[in-house]
Amino acid sequence: MNHRLLEAISDPSQQARVGVLEDFAAAASFEELCAAARALDTFARDTSHNLYQRVRAILQTYALYRYLIPARSELSRAGRIPHEGQV
Repeated sequence: MNHRLLEAISDPSQQARVGVLEDFAAAASFEELCAAARALDTFARDTSHNLYQRVRAILQTYALYRYLIPARSELSRAGRIPHEGQV
């Protein structure tokens, strides 16, 4: 558990968890955001962790994929779906 977001989820202090995702997303590159989403998903799927921590990881993963990653300028705003993808 070496990712900053995972450390914040596991920290018992409420102050350590407040605003961590927003601060991380503001400073992270597109690749770092995608890596964080994968790390959070892996954490959430591991049943050896506390259920509360796993739910927090799921919610942060959702926020990354729904709001933070799509807002990045690295992603194209328009595109075409290949014919193979329309079947």
